[in-house]
Amino acid sequence: MPILSEHWSEGNFMTPGAHHVKVKSVKFISYNSGNRGIEYKVRNAHAQELRIAFVLVEKALWKLATFVSALGRTKAECAAFDTERIGCHEQLIGQRCAIEVEKVARNGKEYSEATSWWKLEVGEGVPEPTAQEEQSPFPTEEPPAEDDIPF
Repeated sequence: MPILSEHWSEGNFMTPGAHHVKVKSVKFISYNSGNRGIEYKVRNAHAQELRIAFVLVEKALWKLATFVSALGRTKAECAAFDTERIGCHEQLIGQRCAIEVEKVARNGKEYSEATSWWKLEVGEGVPEPTAQEEQSPFPTEEPPAEDDIPF
């Protein structure tokens, strides 16, 4: 007989393995190093959530670029993607990709962490895009003259 306590979870965290996820929210964060970052909250079909964070420094932007690409954006669309404008990141809310989650040990605790991501192809639970969805969602107007970030 299976023992229920062996499957107990202290939260609704994403379990290890491959998951199809949807971006639910996004926000700017600050790292202890003083660097700025962006955090995407993703959720799978079982309502399990995971946060995926990226530091916004030049030498690490490749990692964010691979994530944005997995969400279906092209290289040309990424040329208009301003990492410092929350509006560009918010355009990715509702977009889907697949992620691989692994348990990672840090400071004596285990955490769920997305270790890779890839684009979902039509047919993998992804409907054909509509004409409106195929248009670039990234704003083309000039950024505001003042800093609109609340910190």
